[in-house]
Amino acid sequence: MTCRRDYADVQTCTFGALLEIMTLRPSGAWNTLSSVTIESGPTASQLCVTAEEALTEAAFRTGEFTDAERLFGEALTLARLEGDREAEALAIGGLGMARHYRNIAKLVGGLAPADADVADEEELMRHTLAIWQEIGDPAGTARALFGVGLVFQVLRRDWDAAMRYFWPAFGLAEAVEESGDLYGRSEIHRHLGFYYLLKDVRPQEAVRQLGYSLALREKLGDPRRIPSALARSARPRWPPGIFSAPSSCSAVR
Repeated sequence: MTCRRDYADVQTCTFGALLEIMTLRPSGAWNTLSSVTIESGPTASQLCVTAEEALTEAAFRTGEFTDAERLFGEALTLARLEGDREAEALAIGGLGMARHYRNIAKLVGGLAPADADVADEEELMRHTLAIWQEIGDPAGTARALFGVGLVFQVLRRDWDAAMRYFWPAFGLAEAVEESGDLYGRSEIHRHLGFYYLLKDVRPQEAVRQLGYSLALREKLGDPRRIPSALARSARPRWPPGIFSAPSSCSAVR
């Protein structure tokens, strides 16, 4: 019997495996039961890692978010069964980012995202923020603050509201890097660079923030994430007046 872990019915699966062992093993063989290993599925945290990779591939290459959303959904279900609040926050945040990329795809296609889709994204971002704050995890809190800020900056075009989330995220950026998330810290600095490029115009500070963002991506070594950072880091050095505001797509990548 091959017993794959069914998230909703682990006990039944385990009982079935034990029943088969009772049926097949001869009398007196119970002392070998401890050597039997029942195949188990991934944990919620492991599913989140797989889902995050699927999200990266979708955001930077394929544009297909269905697999990432499915994996984050499975991770969320399992996290709640396991009582794993950290994995729950990761899964909800992943679903929020998947929704964000879908909304961005509409903007790039010349369409305005539906108000309901923007509201759904904001709800997911705020939900994951509440969990990270409850847990007291600074890196998770920073990423979630950044996620809420994205809703206001990119989708609602409200820099003032966005900076109420970006500034505290920036204050926790070091914790993000210490957690191993170089890309997360890179994004915080990159959007701060956009702020100094477009809102509180300080070209030198924009160059500094965007350059630091690029350096973090190069350190990470994922070629999928570097081209957009290169383009954005170069723009503040161009003569005034020859570039427009960052496109919605590149602004979040």
